[in-house]
Amino acid sequence: ERQRLEAQDHRKKWRWAYLNYDQLDRVEEEADKPEVVSYLEQEPVEHVMVEPSDEPLPEQSEELVDREVVQKLPMLPRERQPVVTEDGVSKGVGRRKTSHALVMLRPGEPKVTVNGENVVQYFRGFDQREKIVEPLVITGTLTQFEVDVRVAGGGKSGQVGAVRLGVARALQNRDPSHR
Repeated sequence: ERQRLEAQDHRKKWRWAYLNYDQLDRVEEEADKPEVVSYLEQEPVEHVMVEPSDEPLPEQSEELVDREVVQKLPMLPRERQPVVTEDGVSKGVGRRKTSHALVMLRPGEPKVTVNGENVVQYFRGFDQREKIVEPLVITGTLTQFEVDVRVAGGGKSGQVGAVRLGVARALQNRDPSHR
């Protein structure tokens, strides 16, 4: 109990205050500390140590908050461009667990081949085949593309996840609005 009270007393003695430039002039007048930088020097101040007082710190002005928010906005990403070869093929790579898949989408008859075999022969489970074509169903492009897949590594579950991600990325490379 004594240690807890001493810790509270120590916390009351000093506190860290995050100050904006309007508050900085007032603190500079109150304390002659080398850490405090004047507003006119335009030096950024992240924190200074001030003695505790009963009065609360004044709120930041709206103008200062807006300026800080505008300065911290991230740069907008550049617009994505379609990535399609001269043959009309778009590629996507998918990875899951230890499996990796290269998916090639070409316009044409709707069929899916995995490592040279029909998808029904390679992935025997209906749920597995359903997961592979799900990105095509969601984007409404199920009947537009021939899907050729090269997949390796891991088990069937990991391969299904890798192929699914590869199909989604290939669709995105063909049409960035599918993102």
